[in-house]
Amino acid sequence: MVVAASLLLAGVETARADGYLESGYRLTRFLSLAWEPAMPLEGFRDYVEDPSARGGQFDLRFGVVRHLSLGLSSSWHWFAQNFDQKTVEYPDAAVTAAVYDRAQFITLRATLHWYLIDGTVQPYVGVGAGGVWYDAHRTVAGASETWSGFSFAGDPQVGLLWTIGPGLALHLAARYQFTLASFAGVENASYAVVSAGIAVY
Repeated sequence: MVVAASLLLAGVETARADGYLESGYRLTRFLSLAWEPAMPLEGFRDYVEDPSARGGQFDLRFGVVRHLSLGLSSSWHWFAQNFDQKTVEYPDAAVTAAVYDRAQFITLRATLHWYLIDGTVQPYVGVGAGGVWYDAHRTVAGASETWSGFSFAGDPQVGLLWTIGPGLALHLAARYQFTLASFAGVENASYAVVSAGIAVY
């Protein structure tokens, strides 16, 4: 029992020593892949109301000073909803019919993250800014419209790294994804994201 407890404590100490940017932090690379469900917010909910489980993120960071990293992050999200009956406003008419709404977003953002403490569990705060490519498609009573373009994207975020082995951590995060994407009467389509994945460093 004493030996098992000693080994457990030793493992905890080893994991603590391996916390990201805790030691040997200069230019420490961080790579994360995550699954990202998302929820439409604000005016975007007039287009689709349902949350989406179709999303993911690739995150690359480099430690520049203790507790601070700079990096690049890319994400993809797909939203889709079928309405048996929905009223769609046009400049000269309103149509009530079956409506099929689709939208996808691909972002690329420069990021900055600050890690609040050292240790096995490291909460952090961050911000990202860059661009988003969007593509939306709506079908109303058999007639289709599409919109696409490139716009600004930015996001405040909070997260947590939980070190489970040397250079390996569970990565949990949440962010508010703001964009200037506008389509189908939606202005500045934005959504909330929850991220769960694995990080190596």
